[in-house]
Amino acid sequence: MNKIASTLISAALYMFSITPSHAVAILDISPSIQSVGISSPVSFAVTLSGLDANTALSVYDLDIGFDPTLLSFSQVTFGDPLLGDQLDLLNLGLNGPTATAGLGLINLIEFSLDDTAALLAQQADSFTLAILSFNTLTAGTSPITLSVNGLTDTNAADIPYTVRNGAIVIGGDPSTNTVPEPEALLLLLSGSLAFLLNPRRNRFL
Repeated sequence: MNKIASTLISAALYMFSITPSHAVAILDISPSIQSVGISSPVSFAVTLSGLDANTALSVYDLDIGFDPTLLSFSQVTFGDPLLGDQLDLLNLGLNGPTATAGLGLINLIEFSLDDTAALLAQQADSFTLAILSFNTLTAGTSPITLSVNGLTDTNAADIPYTVRNGAIVIGGDPSTNTVPEPEALLLLLSGSLAFLLNPRRNRFL
């Protein structure tokens, strides 16, 4: 066997021996863009998708950025509304989710104490990590940004990821709506009717 053939065979054996890499996970702000009024509550979800059959999320550490002149942080709810907390599949209550609020930044950390077999078998490939709620302060557009400090699997290996940011567009105050209230509309109609039925007015028609 010549040297070139030997090198090619060695390279092929090396390629087959490599453990398949993770699929690229996607971190999303959902909905990506929404419009709300001033002094209105608004919420969005931080979602994860794209996990493969060999990958389960065990730990995440994320920073959520926003404009503090436009939004005031209210609360966070961890877990998926339909699937439950996918880092606490055994309902042990030991997954320790925390949210730390700063000026224009919310840090979310959660880790799982479920065993690897349970996470790989039961964790969904797409789910909500947390839902964040805010109050709007004034008109403008606040970017909602995701920064990843850590995203690891059950072997403490980094999960490759891509991030999709979002935005909240804050418009006019709904209380300035120019549509008449029912009482005002009734008063306007009754006044118009009285004017039309006024006998002194009819003399000049």
